[in-house]
Amino acid sequence: MSVDIRIPRVLRGHTSGQAIVSLDADNVSDLLEKLFAEHPALRNSLVGDSGDVLQYTSLFVNDTEVNEMGGLNAGVVDGDVVTILPSMAGGSLGYLK
Repeated sequence: MSVDIRIPRVLRGHTSGQAIVSLDADNVSDLLEKLFAEHPALRNSLVGDSGDVLQYTSLFVNDTEVNEMGGLNAGVVDGDVVTILPSMAGGSLGYLK
């Protein structure tokens, strides 16, 4: 079964520019481990100091947030699309001053 993982532009440097990575997996956790095995630098960008990928990152399976589906144990099937949405920080609200 092949699941497409949509890689946001900010992380594509870790996937040699690939916007979509296709892998076989039964659940989101297995899918991420396979993704990290193919692209090890992604782990450091997506997993917080606590080891929790969901601390700093939102994951969606076909537009449904994985926390609504059982977290990383959420199942995936052939044809699903997983979207990675890392949190963004920084910047300035100087226009409010």
